[in-house]
Amino acid sequence: MIPAFRHLSPVAPDKLARVLQAWPDVPDDYLLFLAEYGAGSMADDCLVLYGGLIAPQEIYGDAHGIEPLLLLGDDLQGLCIAFDTRDATVVEVDPTNRHVERVADTFTEFIHAYLQEPG
Repeated sequence: MIPAFRHLSPVAPDKLARVLQAWPDVPDDYLLFLAEYGAGSMADDCLVLYGGLIAPQEIYGDAHGIEPLLLLGDDLQGLCIAFDTRDATVVEVDPTNRHVERVADTFTEFIHAYLQEPG
C-alpha cells in the first residue's frame, strides 16, 4: 500500500457505474484509481478526492466561467481539482476568482506529481 493512500476507501462498483453513466467520457485512469485505491483524504490531509465527480454549481452555486469542468477533489481550503471535459486534463480552480490552471495532462500524471511534492 502506498502510504499516502492509506486513508482512502475504494469506491463501490455500483457508484462507479453511476459516475460512468452520468459522464461517459470520464477518464479510465480516474475510475481505475477510485476502484483500486478509492476516495477520501490523502494521508497528508492536503487533498480530498471525492467518490465521484461534482458539477461546479454544486460547490460554487453556479458554473459561470467553469462550465466544462467536473470537480474531483479539493485541498480542504477551497481550491478545487477538476477535469476539463474538453480534453480530460486536470486543472485547479481558484475559489476567489475561478481562475483555471492546468496542472496535469492525465489523472495518473496528477497523482504522480502530487506524490512527488515535498511535505
